[in-house]
Parts: sequence; C-alpha cells; structure tokens
Amino acid sequence: MGMYYNVICEEIEITGGKVIHIDKNLGNMNDVHKLVCENISKYPNAKWELYSMIINN
Repeated sequence: MGMYYNVICEEIEITGGKVIHIDKNLGNMNDVHKLVCENISKYPNAKWELYSMIINN
C-alpha cells in the first residue's frame, strides 16, 4: 500500500470562472508544506484543498 497527497489551489475569477492554479501530487507532508509556503502569497484569495490518497496494491 502506498500513499501520496493531492494539493489543489483554486480561485474564482471576478468574471465567475474557476481557475486552478495548482493541482499536484506530492509524496509527503514536507513537500506539501513547502509547496504551500512557496505559493500562498501568489494566490491570496485562493482556496487550498488537500486530499490524502491511498493506493492499494
């Protein structure tokens, strides 16, 4: 069994359309933390989502 994390950063544009800035799979929480810290100031109005994904072999 393996595990990874899916991180999504999305925002609603002023015209009403959804823009996905980041949709990335990462292997551990340290990488998730680094990605968010590097990008959170770029997208101050965005919503961040984190999903843990388990792969059953």
